[in-house]
Amino acid sequence: MIRQNSSNIVFVVFFLLITEIIPQSNYLNNQKIYDFLDRMEVKGYISLNHHQKPFSRQTISDKLNDLAEKNLNDIEKKELSYFINEYNPDFAVSPELDLTVFAKNQNGAYRFLEYHDSLIYLNLLFDGGFKYSFVEGGNYKLRYWNGISAFGSLNDNFSFDLKFNDFSDKGSSLRISRRFSREPGYEFATSRTSTSSYNYDKVDGNITYSWNWGNLSLIKDKNIWGNGYNGSIILSDKAPSFAHIRFKMYPTDWLEFTYIHGDLNSNIFDSTTYRNSGGNRGHIQMVPKYFAAHILTIDPTSDLKISLGESVVYSDRFEPIYLIPVLFFRIADHYLTNKDESSGNAQLFSSISYRFPSISTRLDASLFIDELSLSNLTGKYPEAVGYSIGFTNYDLFLANFGIRLEYTRINPFVYEHDDPVQSYFNRNYQMGHWIGSNAEQIYFQSSYPFNEYLRVKGEIEFTRRGEIFNKADERYKRGQNFLYGGRSQYLRYSLSAEYEMLNNLFVTISAVSSTAQGVNNIINVNDYNYNEVSAGVRLGYDY
Repeated sequence: MIRQNSSNIVFVVFFLLITEIIPQSNYLNNQKIYDFLDRMEVKGYISLNHHQKPFSRQTISDKLNDLAEKNLNDIEKKELSYFINEYNPDFAVSPELDLTVFAKNQNGAYRFLEYHDSLIYLNLLFDGGFKYSFVEGGNYKLRYWNGISAFGSLNDNFSFDLKFNDFSDKGSSLRISRRFSREPGYEFATSRTSTSSYNYDKVDGNITYSWNWGNLSLIKDKNIWGNGYNGSIILSDKAPSFAHIRFKMYPTDWLEFTYIHGDLNSNIFDSTTYRNSGGNRGHIQMVPKYFAAHILTIDPTSDLKISLGESVVYSDRFEPIYLIPVLFFRIADHYLTNKDESSGNAQLFSSISYRFPSISTRLDASLFIDELSLSNLTGKYPEAVGYSIGFTNYDLFLANFGIRLEYTRINPFVYEHDDPVQSYFNRNYQMGHWIGSNAEQIYFQSSYPFNEYLRVKGEIEFTRRGEIFNKADERYKRGQNFLYGGRSQYLRYSLSAEYEMLNNLFVTISAVSSTAQGVNNIINVNDYNYNEVSAGVRLGYDY
């Protein structure tokens, strides 16, 4: 009895410690605020872990409050004032009841529906828009979508997020495939004959319990790990999001640890599960596929940031060993291999950043090791390794003007596996950089915010890629060096402008010129020869 009471006391004390009152921890993917915070981080005004995204609204609010004490220029002050009005959650924990419907709230931010009292906070927003593109040769493309975005909190520890969109594409110049494209992969898509359109949807959401040094989420959303403005080689937004649990720990300002374990879509049918459901309908299950990963980021100095992590893709059966967040997954994979020679596919990765605040510059690099054999370092065949290096600078020619330069190389067979069900893919899209394996890219971006509402961006990307791996083929054959097979190259220029009329209501225009040549064994290279001008309106967060 004494032992039981002692353990109960310890549990109660621990529970009280972790449930210290804190503000909401909603997570947000919004490129406008991310770009602003990145600029502030490079210039040394704040310290921000850009190796792990998305950021919570509380993190964003904390960084904005830190900036209020900095000596910013005129445009930065206007941007900061705007963002504080949009993201400051202080009023959300106010004991006063307040309801805002199609009006500005007490912070001056326009809201569709916002409610809060001493217990509940809710923000609901219609999420939709359209984009019309004039394509060279008299063709056109039209994309329109609708949906909702909602987030809120219950008491001081529980928060939730929901985002749903239903998309339709139609036109005389549609490129349906996203196999080799910066656009995120489809979650579900189908053609609709009645409207001559291609339809797809996506949904993200989470419920999070937070305490003063961490949080735990049940979530379906993107995790973006590593460096990169045009894609990350570790975890990116290329593949559709998947359901997972996520544990985050940030006990100090210089350390952050994240662990995830989720359920992937293998897109490979298990023929042993087939059954006839009657009415000429059959049922067959996909081979179960799972993903576990963790990443640790430390700041040895105020300007140096280092991240180390690993991941494993495994299939067929759930393995409880991968629920241990601090375990070395590669060693766990070796332990399971004693029973199953194809127990899993493990990866190692790292990112490093160093900034020079005095010249508003940051250097970034990421490394992804999918397969590395110490016995094969002769250079006869490339190792399954990818890496990226980048340079970011602000204020070089003009205050607030930013330039970014990146080089990415991904060797053959990165993200792939002998057993296709254990590839680094979800729904047939790689979870790393969108260019895929056996490819390289040089990417340049320039950007400038004229004020808190208007910003422009120019981009140039040059990509070369070799043959796309055929799952039925054998890997590491003679001659399969970097860029082996039929080779193609792609050059893309773009210029875009975005104006925010009201909070989260954007008007956008863009012009794109793309040229391509060579051969590709999977996609039609001619699909990447086009010129187009687009205009659109969107209400909501990035899609």
